Amino acid sequence: MDADVIVVGAGAAGLACARDLADGGADVLVVEARDRIGGRVHTLRGFGNELIEIGALVIHGEHAATIDIVRDAGLTLGPPRWTAPGETFLSVDGELRPAKELEGWWGLEHEVGRLGGPDVPLRRFLIDAGWPDLRRAFAEEVFAQIWAADPAILSAEGIARVERAWTSGYDNLKVREGYDRVMEFLARGLRVDLGRPASKVSWKRGRVDVDGLTASAAVVSVPPTVFTTMTFDPPLDPNKVEAATAIPLGPVIRVVAQLSEPAESTGSLISVGRVGGFWSVGRDLLTVWTAGPSAKRLSGAPPEEIALRARVAFPWLERDRIDDVVVADWGLEPFSLGAYSYPRVGALDAPAVLAEPVASTLFFCGEATCGDVHPATVHGAIESGRRAAVEVAAEHLR
Repeated sequence: MDADVIVVGAGAAGLACARDLADGGADVLVVEARDRIGGRVHTLRGFGNELIEIGALVIHGEHAATIDIVRDAGLTLGPPRWTAPGETFLSVDGELRPAKELEGWWGLEHEVGRLGGPDVPLRRFLIDAGWPDLRRAFAEEVFAQIWAADPAILSAEGIARVERAWTSGYDNLKVREGYDRVMEFLARGLRVDLGRPASKVSWKRGRVDVDGLTASAAVVSVPPTVFTTMTFDPPLDPNKVEAATAIPLGPVIRVVAQLSEPAESTGSLISVGRVGGFWSVGRDLLTVWTAGPSAKRLSGAPPEEIALRARVAFPWLERDRIDDVVVADWGLEPFSLGAYSYPRVGALDAPAVLAEPVASTLFFCGEATCGDVHPATVHGAIESGRRAAVEVAAEHLR
């Protein structure tokens, strides 16, 4: 055999799983479709004077599983810089509004969490709760951006479950040296075969073949959008395939633009409406985060066009002021087909079904398998990878 265990995917979950198995004495081989490790963690270097996270941005919580890894790796933490210095503007369907209208609205996720379910779309939940139109529109935008979700299918009860189960704390922290350094630390000494997408998994109890590579067990850590493109022989139980199909991965577009000359004014724009998201204009850098339905509408648009939507608040911004630009459209990225999962109405139990091992031979992890506990996060992915490592070790490393 080529290894004791094959791990499919070198993202946070796959690397955490492989790390624990290798430290426990297993011969582990990680296969990864991309030409790099990290999955949806992707740090861009050499862009102006900045270090840019075009994938996962921060560690969500001072007690997150990622914190100990950062410390063990000798890395350092700091507060994220969400906005550029200067004024914050609010745009509602392209019309500038006083930013003070946002005051007191940043605890919306906690508020919905306290109110609880039922398992109905967030949009319906807010209407039934009698929220005023502008407050409801802003709440929908906040949740669409946080969860990369469509409020028409994002479950109010799912949000509440995650809020109640959250244990990692509420401080947001960035890795000063780059999030990719965390992935590199997890991967130290591991055998990782890059540029090798997994397409077919043939298996029987105690033996698995992944595109010609053999082992006694395999751990599949790819997101459900990719999982459903893979072939399993013999086929998996339909319930597992249905569970993967039922878990959506929302789109996110991240744009970073270098300005050719210093900005005439700096600050941030929060856009609500048909095209929502967050624009931040610094002295020589413009960054964009847009997610959910807004990202879907903008997908495929020239990145300069997306960046220039900041003109509603910064009218001096012209196309010739953009010197260089990079875009990460995670909804189109072929090895994720989305940014991260969110709780869908009618599918709140799907992550548990997807996570269930098969015949003590196939195991599954990834943030989409987390259910109520830290889904859609890097530390949730790490926790799921460690859970899968324990499951594999119990069957194969006795």
